[in-house]
Parts: sequence; C-alpha cells; structure tokens
Amino acid sequence: MGAFLIYILKSAVCLALFYLFYRLLLNRETIWRFNRFLLLSLLVFSFVLPLIQVHTSKPVQVNTALIYAEDWFIDEVEALPTDAIAAPTIPAFTWTQGVVLVYILGVLSMLVFNIASLWQIRGLLRQGRKVKMPEGYTQEGVQLVVLPINVSPFSWIHYIFISEEDYQHPREILIHEYAHLAHRHSWDLLFCELCLCLQWFNPAAWLAKQDLMTLHEYEADDAVLSAGVNAQQYQMMLIRKAVGTRLVTIANSLNQSNLQRRILMMLKPKSGKWTVLRSLFVLPLAIVAIAAFARPEVKSASHDLEAVQLNNILPDTPPLEEPAPQINPEDTAIYPVVQFMPEFPGGMVELMNYISSNVRYPAEALAAGIEGRVTTMFIVERDGTLSNIQILRGLEPSLDAEALRVIRSMPVWKPGRQGDKPVRTRYTVPVNFRIQSSKKTSQFNPPPFIDEDGIYQVVEKMPQFPGGMQALMKYINDNIRYPEEAKAAGITGRVTVQFVVNKDGSISNIFKLRGLEPSLDEEALRIVASMPTWIPGMQHGEAVAVRYTIPITFRL
Repeated sequence: MGAFLIYILKSAVCLALFYLFYRLLLNRETIWRFNRFLLLSLLVFSFVLPLIQVHTSKPVQVNTALIYAEDWFIDEVEALPTDAIAAPTIPAFTWTQGVVLVYILGVLSMLVFNIASLWQIRGLLRQGRKVKMPEGYTQEGVQLVVLPINVSPFSWIHYIFISEEDYQHPREILIHEYAHLAHRHSWDLLFCELCLCLQWFNPAAWLAKQDLMTLHEYEADDAVLSAGVNAQQYQMMLIRKAVGTRLVTIANSLNQSNLQRRILMMLKPKSGKWTVLRSLFVLPLAIVAIAAFARPEVKSASHDLEAVQLNNILPDTPPLEEPAPQINPEDTAIYPVVQFMPEFPGGMVELMNYISSNVRYPAEALAAGIEGRVTTMFIVERDGTLSNIQILRGLEPSLDAEALRVIRSMPVWKPGRQGDKPVRTRYTVPVNFRIQSSKKTSQFNPPPFIDEDGIYQVVEKMPQFPGGMQALMKYINDNIRYPEEAKAAGITGRVTVQFVVNKDGSISNIFKLRGLEPSLDEEALRIVASMPTWIPGMQHGEAVAVRYTIPITFRL
C-alpha cells in the first residue's frame, strides 16, 4: 500500500506540473480539439511517467531527499502490523494509518458518487419517453429521451435528454448535444472520473476535468454555428438556458460552463496552426519529472551492509540500502536504519543479559507448554527513551504482554545517529521463550548465546569479513550475477542467507532463511559459498563458531 500511495503522489505531482503548463500556454487558444487531446494525453502521462524506471550511476542532489522520503514512507506504511497473531496487542493509531484510511475513504466516496450519478441517469431513462430523432441526425444508436421535468438538456453515451418544453423547438439543442455524442465526449468524462477516484485530493485533477468539459462545450458550440445557426440567436438561447436545472454532474450539460467565456470564444478568431508547437514545452517537464524520480543504480545487491551484524540478533531490522541525507535536529521522521544504530547501555550482550534477568515466564503459558518467539518493535527517541512499543509478531497473549513489560522497563538507550545528529529510529528486538524441561518449573530462557548445535548466535566480538563491511559490500557487488530469467521477469527483492562462521573463519551450514525466487535464491547461496575465510567471532578471548545472517537485495 505504501508503494501505491507513493506512486499516486508522484502522478499527482506530474499532473499538477502538466496542468500548469497547459493553463499558461494553451488554455486561451481556439484549437479546441487539439487542446482536448492534449489534456487527455497529459492525464495519461501523469500516470505513466512514475512507472518509468530510470537509474543513475550515483545519487544526485535533485532526488536524494525525495528517494529517502519515499523509502521512509513506504517503510512506515508497510510496518503496520498485519499478522493475526499480533492481534492481542493493538498498537496506537499512527498518522500513517490515518493517511491510508483517509485516502481509501476518499476513493470509496468518489466511487459511490459516480455510481449514484449513473444510477440517476438510469432513473431518468425510465422516467422519460423515448422518441425518434429528427431526420438529419444519422449517428446509429442515438436516442432522444424527453423528460416531464424542467431540466437543462444534456447527453450521455448515446442518449440525448431534453425537457418537454425544449422538445417543441429542438434544432439548436439537438445539434449541440448531437455534437457531444459524435465526438464521444462522454468517454472523456468517464476517464476523468476514474482519474479523480485515484487523485480526489489533487486540485489539478479537478481543474483538468473542468477545463476538459469546457472544451467539450466549445466543440459543440462550434458545431452549432457551423450548421448555419445564427450566432446571436444561439447565444440568446444559451442565456435563457443558463438558469436551467443541471441534474447529472457526470454528463455534458448545455449550461455546463461559464457562459461569458463560451460567447467570447465564439467571437474569437481561430488560433494559428503553429500554436500547437507550444505543446512541445511539455517535454522538458517530463524529463525533469523522470530525473526527479530516478534512483541510484545498484549493480546487483544492496551496497551498504552496515546493518548486517544487527541481523544476527535482529532479523526483522531492514538492511540499509541507500545512504541517507543529513538530518535536521528538528526532524520528527522515524528512520528504519541509520548510520549509527541505537544501542542498549553496554551493547548487545548487556541487552540479552537485561532481558534474561528481568523477564518472567507467565505461569499460564508455562502450564500450557507454549514456547517460541515474540518480536517487539519500538522507537528509540532522540534522547534515548523508548516509545510506541508494540508487538510486531505475537505468540500468545500472556507471553506478548510479558515481552512488552520488559521492553517498557528498559533504561535509556544510546540514540541512533545520522552523521552527528541524533534521530528517531525504529528498532526490533526478538524475545525467545523456551521451556527447559516439561517436568520442572522453568524460568525464562533468553535468546540463547549457544543453540542446540553448540553454535553461538551473539558473541562479544562478532565475525568479520576481511576488510570489514565495505569490503563485504564490494565483494558481493563485484561477484554476484543477476540471473537472466529473474531479470527478464522483472523480479526484485531481498534474499536472506544464514551461515556459520567457524572457529577457523571458514563458512559452513549455508542455507536460505528467507527466499524470493529460485534463481535469485540460488545465486545468493552461491555468492556466500564463494566467500574467502572470515575473521572468526570471539567469546572470552577464544575463537568460536557463530551463526551469521546476510540480507542480499536484488534490484534491476
């Protein structure tokens, strides 16, 4: 949902720019058919341009902040709990949830409004009487519907609706409404309404629809005058009909737009044929939009694995994929990953010791033999306090409540930093509950330092790729090959690989922890298996075998 909202916002920005271009350069010209085609094209382009994937060799100033804001918003929306097992703990209503809810309500409201308009037309069809069109109107399937109520004439698809009074002198009215049907203006309006359903919040979308309907009236007025109707007589008829009731907003109505503008356009000389060349100025705007939405190219995998070490204990923490901009100290944004992640006082080992010392295994869960992992998520504020503590993946109500209690009891953390600025950072901590013996009263068993295979998960000094994280990143980028079948199918995403760094630094027990697609999974496993000897992890001054996790992101 987050990615879709970002796409809608991008298309809204494109439409606003394109509509401004139209208003400044072409709105007052009498090339009505061309302007109608141009407005419809700009609506289409505004939805197509954000889908164009362009990559740059490195981040550029015009889009760095935009890219980071986009990724942050997507993370905010996608981070909303959706797992049913998290239901016992209901998180506080966030502003991102509010944005999603308001947008969905707006879309539904527009759909209901349009369905009601179509239903109203259906009712008028039943209410009116259908009569034959006078001779001279040869478009097949056009039907004239005479209504017993006083209504301004309007047309829809292949129906023309007029009142009994207008049916007595219908010539100018029928020519006008017949022109709407001949030019298929109703289909333009249906397309505009669809755009408005998606961009109901965008003033440019509403203004574009209004201008398009005005162009429809210009075309229909021109058809009336071209048929030999006296201009002054026709204008007087429009003035009389300006006070009529307009029932259906989705259809072309005779009193649709500003009457003064329509009369002025009837008197205005035709624009020169070279006027259409002004439309070419839209090309620079399109190029600017594409450049603004471009992303730095990543050869095959994420090019900053600063968060890899955290993933051994915090598997749900997303990897850092793009360098983030410097943060204003007043910034209230919440960052999923920063240059320097938050830290519990004393580091990872002390965090585990704190949980081990403070968590109590709930008696009801112990009696029922329930064990497993509860994943908590919270925000480390700029002052190191914790807020918005919630269950990301739950297990059982009493275990979930106990995990929340111990997280809430934690002391002040060392806050995360982006550069030299403290920032609000989202953090994830898994709390494992394990019963040691079904015949004994068991205490809480913390996330184990050593698992059942005798392999450490967390040690004082974690294993290290030769040369550090930057060298690991470079090795992956230089050696990984994007599978052709996945590239052709446009498949992107992340493969999480777990392995053991042995006492001698060799790698073994390589397996896929979270997969994506068979060929991408296989390539991720291959590149990890090809790595050179690591610097082993250390515990109490001795080399030990450590389980390690690497997320590898594939982007086209």
